Amino acid sequence: SSPVDQNFTIAVAPAGGNTVPVVTTTPAATINAGAAFSYTAAASDPDGQSLVWSTVVRPSWLTLTDHGNGTATLAGTAPNTTVAAHDVLLNVSDGFSAASQAFTITINRAPVIRLDSPTSPQADIPAGVGVLLRTTVTDDNSTPVLAWTQVSGPGVATFESPASDDTAVTFSSSGTYVLRLTANDGAFSATRDITINAGTTGAVGAQPTRAWWKFDEAGGATTADATGSGNTGT
Repeated sequence: SSPVDQNFTIAVAPAGGNTVPVVTTTPAATINAGAAFSYTAAASDPDGQSLVWSTVVRPSWLTLTDHGNGTATLAGTAPNTTVAAHDVLLNVSDGFSAASQAFTITINRAPVIRLDSPTSPQADIPAGVGVLLRTTVTDDNSTPVLAWTQVSGPGVATFESPASDDTAVTFSSSGTYVLRLTANDGAFSATRDITINAGTTGAVGAQPTRAWWKFDEAGGATTADATGSGNTGT
């Protein structure tokens, strides 16, 4: 019969015992949605052996490239998905033992604005009264800066709390007003518009605000009604 060759490699551990590789870099923890992520991981081996990087856990949008010199680059584009936290686990091995690095990449997305009252993006109110606008604003990593502004309208819309998620609004004259809430988290801005038809006869689209007060419980003083309806409180 013909001879059969078998090739194999014998890995010889250091005489004094093998030492685990040491990871020497730290990744960034936060990235904005749509931005490019790149982390070059590096490790050293006290025994001077060659190192190989691999991924144990990673999101599908990341790819690891081993450069063969003790470093590897994890790169990809952060998606704008409903999942904000993405776990990563990297391994670096010298052929005898391995070191791991686990971390979480948090994707910063735009704030989300929900209309609570009125729930519809368009509402009708009778003449001579204001309306209370209530919203819920959420963000992944911070408290957004809020600002209510008037986009259009025949008169002036006055916001009682223009930097708050909830505010009473009064109108100087009847007509259709477009109002906007902007939420800015430093990286992204989100907006939500609402149209108010002020002075609509037989309005049923929204409950007008009868009164809006800010009380000082310690003072006991009379507090003006911010809606303009004249319903002061004490």
